[in-house]
Amino acid sequence: MITQSGQIRWVREKAQPIAGNERGVTILQGIMYDKTAQVQAENDRNRLVEILESTTDLVATVDRGGRLLYLNNAGLKMLGLTPNRKFSDLNLFDFRAPRSLSLLMSEGIPRAEREGVWTGETEYLNENRESIPVSEVLIAHQSRDSGNSCLSFMARDISARKRAEQQIQNQLGHLSALHKIDMAITGSLDLRLTLNIVLHQIAAQLKIDALRILLYNPQTRMLEHAAGYQLSPNGISRKITLDEGPPGKAVFERQMVVSYASETDDYLKRLSPGNGYNTYFAVPLIAKGQVKGVMELFSSEQSLPSEDWFDFLDALATQAAIAVENTTLFNELQRTNDHLQQAYEASLEGWAAALELRDHETEGHCRRVTDLTVELAHSLGINESEIINIRRGALLHDIGKMGIPDSILLKPGPLTSEERSIIQKHPVYARELLASIPYLNAALDIPYYHHEKWDGTGYPAGLAGNNIPLAARIFAIVDTWDALRHDRPYASSWPIEQVKEYISEQAGKQFDPQLGRAFLKLDLTNY
Repeated sequence: MITQSGQIRWVREKAQPIAGNERGVTILQGIMYDKTAQVQAENDRNRLVEILESTTDLVATVDRGGRLLYLNNAGLKMLGLTPNRKFSDLNLFDFRAPRSLSLLMSEGIPRAEREGVWTGETEYLNENRESIPVSEVLIAHQSRDSGNSCLSFMARDISARKRAEQQIQNQLGHLSALHKIDMAITGSLDLRLTLNIVLHQIAAQLKIDALRILLYNPQTRMLEHAAGYQLSPNGISRKITLDEGPPGKAVFERQMVVSYASETDDYLKRLSPGNGYNTYFAVPLIAKGQVKGVMELFSSEQSLPSEDWFDFLDALATQAAIAVENTTLFNELQRTNDHLQQAYEASLEGWAAALELRDHETEGHCRRVTDLTVELAHSLGINESEIINIRRGALLHDIGKMGIPDSILLKPGPLTSEERSIIQKHPVYARELLASIPYLNAALDIPYYHHEKWDGTGYPAGLAGNNIPLAARIFAIVDTWDALRHDRPYASSWPIEQVKEYISEQAGKQFDPQLGRAFLKLDLTNY
């Protein structure tokens, strides 16, 4: 290829021998220069077209109204157009989504005219009106042929990038949903609350119209409604037998069952009449190899979702099964604990009753002092966890007397000083007996310290004032009250007013004065 400068030099060299025709040489040089410029321009144009046709991005030029003046092959392919389609019949603006066209008119074209170029992410529509996200460059310029104002576009399909971004967003949403469900499982023992959180997360992440969870009752061998989301109560069976439709099939086959409204099975139509659900999923909830229930999903879509959708549904179903399993285990543990608790309390009451029989105490003494001690503790605002131990200590307040010989414990007459010192060891025996039982360690204060006195003259430790545990100070008043208010083999009962007067007199000596005043404010008629 001879360059423009090379051709001009050739013209000058070849023209020189033509003597006396300098003007002709000048004319010939001008002709050759114009011809060379045309050839160069045509070559440049062809080279540009070659480049534009080889790119994978849409390149188009339009007039101000959007009518196509040029569209490359990549643009034809992106918009779904046939190569023989006339550009003059097409308007590029018609291939833009409404929101994208609005952005182009309000921002894109004005900025391109002011600054020469505008870039942004917009949305094209192909011939089938399918959306194509693109990264776009817009240049405003004048046509070299007509001099009219034109717009040139270069658009790159970013569908793959958008899909990747959406996939990342979906994965983040899935992780967030699983985290919320994990928090619900670990932070709450309310199964209904946990299942509602599971259903809301499934509906949000999987775009499901309605859901519900059925739990399997092994006693009745039925599936029972436990929680629902956006499901009309009309037509819903609260209990379903295992031979009734897809839920039972999911239990027996231990795998997901998919059903369509168009199929002959009328379960979906009967369950949700008039709601427009076209697809139904029954997912078994399996934990530790056992079916805990079935999760039902109702969708207006008629086609099956993606494989990722099913994978995430499987993960959520596993979480729901774990929630059911955890709550079931906790409830069973709670029931077992309640039974043990009842057995412990019955044992304590049995010990107290046996001790009353041995000590010939007035019938019902242990029950009365226990009830009155608990009432006084409540009036003082003591919390329930402490009152439980106060009650146990009151029941066992004289358990140490089991270590006292009958000859002393049952002696009808006065005790010698030596015998009295032996019987005063029963708090120590109580501590030695109960200290080996962890369950009763917190209840030791009353059995060990209830014979201590406010002024420090009591036993076994000779404690005084607030050094005496509160539970023992409370019980000391109640125990004295009951002893004076009821007949004993060695003494008759006192009138209620006389006992009240005695309690008042002993306040600050035998009893905590503040507790004595609180005790006398109680309704003591039935004690």
